[in-house]
Amino acid sequence: MKKSLPISLFICFIYCISALSQTISTDRPGFANGTSIVPAGAIQLESGYLYSRVEEVKEHTLGQWLLRVGAAERLEFRLGVDSYVSTSTPGGDDTGFSDGSVGLKVKLYEREQEFEALSYDLSAVVETSLPTGSKPYRAGRLQPSAMFVLDLTVPQGFTLSTFTTYTLASDNTGQYNQFGVGVSLGLSLSERTGCFLEYFGLAKEKDRGPETTNYLDGGFTFLLADNCQLDIHSGLGVDGPEPNYFVGIGFSCLFAR
Repeated sequence: MKKSLPISLFICFIYCISALSQTISTDRPGFANGTSIVPAGAIQLESGYLYSRVEEVKEHTLGQWLLRVGAAERLEFRLGVDSYVSTSTPGGDDTGFSDGSVGLKVKLYEREQEFEALSYDLSAVVETSLPTGSKPYRAGRLQPSAMFVLDLTVPQGFTLSTFTTYTLASDNTGQYNQFGVGVSLGLSLSERTGCFLEYFGLAKEKDRGPETTNYLDGGFTFLLADNCQLDIHSGLGVDGPEPNYFVGIGFSCLFAR
């Protein structure tokens, strides 16, 4: 069994490389989702690892699994699978699995010409968390959310994205509203590589802790093949406690029938 596992993983990787000729478009590594929809009948798997630190709290998250299934030309089904989490604090350590999620992504508007100046795409993602995680990381209630993303294609290969989010979040004291807004600038460096710079802020209800948290993050994407992408990214909290930062790496593959 131990010898057969690496062989199976190698075969799976070769299949990923050769299975599909269409170029992959992912919803990672930034905070905002992209506007693209997985092609109808195709399956896309996105995954990653993230290390974060806020003051003395250090956390490792392994998995970040997102399964995206193309249901129609402008609709996809999304399933977030529990990630393994390890948290270290001055008061002790915790390990376990985070909550999963389920949702839909809808393309609301699609540009008519690929290279039309100042053309745009508009998509929406609606989803909710599922109370499937381990006790230290499981929310007591469903946490529904919605995100709207607008992609503007501008000259010289740049893509400018703006996004807004809403989440009915919860903690051990109850539920509260959380809003988010941000902007992302992407640039294609070559046929196989790209980069992005992103700002986003999150605001809670006024009577629950800090009112806002703001982040600046960026990273690079690398196409290993048309349907396989590697990414690296990092971010820094620009207000609130210090140190406050995160760094991660991810791998995504697109499969077709």
